[in-house]
Amino acid sequence: MHHNTRLNLIFITLLSCSATLIAEVDTGVLSGTVSDGTGAVIPGANVEVLNTATNYRLTRETNASGLYVSPPLPPGPYRITVSSEGFRTVAKEVALNLSERIAVDF
Repeated sequence: MHHNTRLNLIFITLLSCSATLIAEVDTGVLSGTVSDGTGAVIPGANVEVLNTATNYRLTRETNASGLYVSPPLPPGPYRITVSSEGFRTVAKEVALNLSERIAVDF
């Protein structure tokens, strides 16, 4: 085998391995919109995301469009609790899997 052919084979093998590594994501994302009973969005609502297996907790606030987005999270069971002044507190539970983006609206 020629030196260039061997180098090309090594390069192709490394390239395919790195593409596989890039494609595998070991986290997921939770997002959603918070709105009232009439469908009007609620900006500034407090959103708490709790991993019920590890007790890892984070909070976010909805933006002007009532949207919240979590940072990348490890897979697992989560409870999302939303509260805002003048509204009752509500919660939902979801199971987040690898590479999954789940929309959980309230």
